[in-house]
Amino acid sequence: MGIPLESAKSSSKNNFDEYSVFNVTNNNSIDSYFLNNADGLRLDQISAFENESITDAYVDIGNVYGYGHQQAFLGYESFIIDPVEFNDNNSSYYSNVPAGTFNQSYSSISRGYNGKLSFNLGFQYDNNLYFGVNLNSHFIDYDNYTILNETNNNGDTGQFRVNGIYFENRLSTFGEGFSAQFGMIAKASNVLRFGFTYDTPTWYTISEETSQYLETSIIDEEDNIWLLVTNRWNILPKLKLPQGLAIIIIIITPWLYLCEQQNPGFLYYFFIWNQFFRFIGNDFNQ
Repeated sequence: MGIPLESAKSSSKNNFDEYSVFNVTNNNSIDSYFLNNADGLRLDQISAFENESITDAYVDIGNVYGYGHQQAFLGYESFIIDPVEFNDNNSSYYSNVPAGTFNQSYSSISRGYNGKLSFNLGFQYDNNLYFGVNLNSHFIDYDNYTILNETNNNGDTGQFRVNGIYFENRLSTFGEGFSAQFGMIAKASNVLRFGFTYDTPTWYTISEETSQYLETSIIDEEDNIWLLVTNRWNILPKLKLPQGLAIIIIIITPWLYLCEQQNPGFLYYFFIWNQFFRFIGNDFNQ
């Protein structure tokens, strides 16, 4: 009686790399998607709390209210839509995208793979029985992107309006699994064989992740008036005013220093005399 053993390892992989793009011009904007999701929802359910980051608010709104509220939140925070009234009870919204013609580019990008790594084992019992086993490890790594890029030249001069929207959705799928095959061949005679095989199901563990990115291009020719009327002072942190002020100081400080060195008293004359005393005194006949 002998039991000779043989083993081998093999792998296979299928790639899913695809790319397609469509360019169209029509009269329908993506703004209707955000308006439809926001319709009937309270403003305080689709907006961030004070000092809450956009990311945290997006996650919390999704966990508490669901996907539709998240989409309305994206539309509101990107200024695609605004409430009719800026109070928590508001449930009606309008679009900041002016009607007209829209140039849209839609892209679909898929990349990733699924595959299998197999370990094969075979052995023989006497000269009459042959056994084989395949142990398979499966894996999935897949990403799908859908991208809509929309631009327009609609609207009137002086009107606050959105003239560009970039909307990206990503679905990532990760998985791993296991399966096996068992086989046997019996030698009944020199000319007759019997075979048996069994394939197990493939047990998969799959997880999916979604992410979204939304970017808008805005034309606002009356920033300060718009902030006052709409009471959307929460936009100020997004303007990066401290960073801008720091850059201005870095640029002008050397110039002011050199002016003072060449003209002693320049800083007092420029900042104090010209900005204050000239308006309260009579030296300038004003």
